[in-house]
Amino acid sequence: MYASLGGWVGAGVQTGQAQEIHPGAYGALIEALACIYWYEKDLRRFIETRAAGRPALVEGLDCDGCKRASAEEFLDRLMADEEQYRDLILSVIPEVAQMEAFLSLKCHPDARHTSAGC
Repeated sequence: MYASLGGWVGAGVQTGQAQEIHPGAYGALIEALACIYWYEKDLRRFIETRAAGRPALVEGLDCDGCKRASAEEFLDRLMADEEQYRDLILSVIPEVAQMEAFLSLKCHPDARHTSAGC
């Protein structure tokens, strides 16, 4: 569904050079995560699972408000230290890009229309 996210990552120019992450990838991920996770608790679970062993990414993260703001804060933290978190970023981009099923929406009262809108 979000396959276009994959286009935001390019290979390095030289062999062995780290992949470059286009700045637009972060904005695309924010929008995708806010759409994919209808409920804040599901977004928080996604973030905590991906950030396992990296407490600085979730410490003080406000996941009680707007999903988009939570996703943005998480991705801002990744972007601020892109070199350290490159492996995590490069694993999240294809994971989100390849998502086709949105299990957290199945229990939503208007699931058919809600999942169609993302």
